[in-house]
Amino acid sequence: MKNVDETTDKVSLIISDEAARIGLKIIDCVFEGVKIPEEARRFATGVGREALTMQYMKETAAELPEGGGGAAGAGVGAGMGLAMGTTMAEQMRRPTTPERLVVCQSCGGANPLGTKFCGNCGKSLAPVPKVKCPECGAEVEATMKFCGSCGTKMKPEGIDCPKCGTKNPAGTKFCGECGKKLP
Repeated sequence: MKNVDETTDKVSLIISDEAARIGLKIIDCVFEGVKIPEEARRFATGVGREALTMQYMKETAAELPEGGGGAAGAGVGAGMGLAMGTTMAEQMRRPTTPERLVVCQSCGGANPLGTKFCGNCGKSLAPVPKVKCPECGAEVEATMKFCGSCGTKMKPEGIDCPKCGTKNPAGTKFCGECGKKLP
């Protein structure tokens, strides 16, 4: 939270200066958060750990006396080599499988697999039930008004939510708008 506040202050100053040049006055600027993709976060964490290890080794080596410090210097050098080898091996062992996501049909937001409602708009992420076209038998999403194969008008089947009144497709267990369990 502290970093977000500092970033907001810095960016706010830049924006205010630029806006003042064209005659605008910025009253307030707030960042509520910064989204960092999970892959970037994992990379930054690994790089940060390596950077700290290297910094420690540099500082330790700087403390050695002129001429390398004899056995102590050899120990630091060996430690650096072992640390680098261990770190590289650890990086290669890590799985690089990308996180599986579900895209919201309402807003296009990406959500982790297994999430029931969109974290961006709150709509249900349940797959839309399919119905068969009465004319050609093609499978069509229950929310479609016309068959995509033959153009026949689909019969609007659905359940009205007792809480919010939203019409939900037949076979839906929970309201796509408010999440209430449907009869």
